[in-house]
Amino acid sequence: MMKKSLLVSAVLSALAGCSDDNSGIVNVVDTGENDAPTHQGNITVTLNERDKTRLVYLLGTTTGAKGGVNDNGTPDDTSDDFTNAAYDADGDYLQVIDVQSNLEDMTGFHIENGVLVVRAAELKPALDAADTRTMTLTYKISDGELSVERTATINVEGAESTPVFESGIEIGYTKATSIDELDLLMGVSDEDDETLIVSNLQKVGTHNYNLDASIVDGKLRIDLDSIKSQVPDEGFETFEYTYDIADRKNTLTRSIKVKYIAVEGVEGAPFFTEYFLETSLTENSNPTVVDLLQDVTDNDSEPRIKDFKVEGLAELPKGVFVEGNELTIVPAAYAEELSPSQSQEFNFSYQIEDGNGITAAGRRQLKLTIAGKNNNLMLAQGFNADFENVNNVGPVNDANTNNFLFGWANWNCPVKEIKAESARTGSYGWRLEGEYCHNEISSDYFVPMLEAEDKYVTSYWLRSEEANGPAGNPFVSIYAGPSTDGARFWNGTRLEGISLNEWHIHEQFFSGSSAPYSELVGNPIWLSIFKYAGQGKHDIDDLSLVRYSAFMHPMLDLIEGDQGLFDDSQTINSNGGAVELSDGQLSIDTTGSASGVTVSLPITANSVKTNSYYIVTFDAVRNGDLANDSAVTVKLTNGSESIMASGTVSNGMIELVMNELTTRSADVDWSQETMTLDITFTDADSTIMLDNVRLYRAPQ
Repeated sequence: MMKKSLLVSAVLSALAGCSDDNSGIVNVVDTGENDAPTHQGNITVTLNERDKTRLVYLLGTTTGAKGGVNDNGTPDDTSDDFTNAAYDADGDYLQVIDVQSNLEDMTGFHIENGVLVVRAAELKPALDAADTRTMTLTYKISDGELSVERTATINVEGAESTPVFESGIEIGYTKATSIDELDLLMGVSDEDDETLIVSNLQKVGTHNYNLDASIVDGKLRIDLDSIKSQVPDEGFETFEYTYDIADRKNTLTRSIKVKYIAVEGVEGAPFFTEYFLETSLTENSNPTVVDLLQDVTDNDSEPRIKDFKVEGLAELPKGVFVEGNELTIVPAAYAEELSPSQSQEFNFSYQIEDGNGITAAGRRQLKLTIAGKNNNLMLAQGFNADFENVNNVGPVNDANTNNFLFGWANWNCPVKEIKAESARTGSYGWRLEGEYCHNEISSDYFVPMLEAEDKYVTSYWLRSEEANGPAGNPFVSIYAGPSTDGARFWNGTRLEGISLNEWHIHEQFFSGSSAPYSELVGNPIWLSIFKYAGQGKHDIDDLSLVRYSAFMHPMLDLIEGDQGLFDDSQTINSNGGAVELSDGQLSIDTTGSASGVTVSLPITANSVKTNSYYIVTFDAVRNGDLANDSAVTVKLTNGSESIMASGTVSNGMIELVMNELTTRSADVDWSQETMTLDITFTDADSTIMLDNVRLYRAPQ
């Protein structure tokens, strides 16, 4: 094998003394005899092709760790042990010289300033399971006069992944299209980054007509003219095929459906060209309204839908209803039954007519997909928010970022590490030690785009071993990113006055409809965790982001039979004062009731559970004036234990969010209890008109 010589121009110091100025001259004791550098043995590192970038320090330990030397060659002032790395007894600067590699192709390996950077991922296309790429560097460690030889052997082991795709392809056409070409690798990914080949197109089942379809240069070529004269007007046909997707070792089969509606415009009828609509949501998407008449025009009158149907069902599925020309979807109705790997699919169809009863040709199709997704959106979007990914265990730095971005202030922050000792739950947590430790989470893993209807709660757990005074814990900022100044971290919030060596939760609520975040609607939202101004030692675990607005829709109300609307004659359970139904509201008179008045509403059986946020909303006007605030306490209770919070009704309304874990009086399996929502008003000598009481649950 040809050897490749590598020039290393940078000089690194394994041990440096003190200098009286900035000249770089090192003061050492002259022993009268120069000793050669030494080291503890050759370097051996074994990686997997899926591992993060690894820095191998050629003057470091036998595992390629830094040892007692910083990146720039100066001593690491946090360690007094230099003997575990390359060492010179005379205190001379050391340099790496005469570097040779056994590889001619250095893909995945790069030497810079005496550090071998191994980007294992670059070798993915070349490696399969049981394959290993071995790179052996031979080099000398020199003090400028004497040297010692050393080798660094890096093994990158291959892994095998099959191509991944979520589902088959569906595409729809009308008579308006003659020929089309479709990318058969759309939505396909391959962790090995191998070249993928498509082939073997096969019909599935019986086709009523012979559609001319073939694979040409990796694409499906569809000649719709081949069937146009055969399919009757307004006829609907589905042509299903399978084809193979192959990498070097695996062949998978994928399906494709070509849907065809033989329609052209009907004179005087509403006009549209898109007959195939698709809507894809997750179980924690906000309630969504689909305009069933999107891109429909009519010159004579207002168009409208008719004959709305769902394939395979006699009535609309739960979480879906039609009002006028709009379809409302509440994906959270499926939160209890969909895991992150599952999805629910519905196919709707309907006709469109104008005000004169003239109906457009054919039936418009709408495919709805609701996918399961982790309710902790940081985990769902790929961030290691619980720190349980074993591939990220160890120091958090440029080689192992854990997908953090490191902000503008990272000075004297010697410890950022994912380790077992820092875990609150699971096996691992995150350790921060130092003074200025700036860590950002980009919108890719937080909020890609803030919408006006969004309501979020984000949290993390903190245990401080040391803190610089009662306010010495990290700032947490939520802001429109990216930002060059750390989003003015001092505008963030932090835990203050907490006990040391105990776990505490830090929660922040933000909404696209409330200031100051309403000004950020339409922007990507970042999160910053900033240890600032003062030495401290902190453990962090279980970062979370929950979009609780996804679970706030009347059809998800936990109060039994809409009794919180007070629209029907019903028995009102109360304690203290006087209550009565009045024109669709509940009138509450607190006169003479020293402890206030409590109204109890029944909660649907088995609907209150652990590990959830509970959202209580209602309208309440005190003494006929919206300007009069009202003090209120709410409890979800079984009669003895409860989940409780207090707040103030302002401008006639309130929204209270309770974390079951931190607001409960005891650890109870609430689902087995008979529960009520108790609302207590404590303002003396007042009349309060209560209405529109709703209770929602957002799983954590």
